[in-house]
Amino acid sequence: MRADLGQGSSGIGLEGFSTCEIQVELSSRLGVSTLDATDPHDDIKISINGKIVLSRTGPAIISVNID
Repeated sequence: MRADLGQGSSGIGLEGFSTCEIQVELSSRLGVSTLDATDPHDDIKISINGKIVLSRTGPAIISVNID
């Protein structure tokens, strides 16, 4: 991974890393479940307590952090 390029709005110094690099790191951690919907025609719906909070088509990588 690249050196920290400073602390921006996140306050934790992730500005020097691409979203892809961050996703790869998170996916490797315990407590993180990753769902990969790579087909552009995959229908993705995320619901919380029965209410749909996200509805779109792929491709997407969805991570759930329970840590």
